[in-house]
Amino acid sequence: MADLLHPNDVASDFAGKLDAPVDLFTLLVPVRDLPQARSLLTERRAALEADPDSAARAAEEEEAAGEGGPLP
Repeated sequence: MADLLHPNDVASDFAGKLDAPVDLFTLLVPVRDLPQARSLLTERRAALEADPDSAARAAEEEEAAGEGGPLP
């Protein structure tokens, strides 16, 4: 997969990618799965926005547990 960061970007080195917060994700979804993916993202976004404190705690717990686990 191509690096989405500009080569001169401070966060383009390996450590920068790990430390830099991400505001935008680009997800590639097959066309046949697009309606389901949109629905899932809409539901997840609504759940996160409905209870931001719980979402923040879950993110902290996941980070404390370590990365590399399966995605939900």
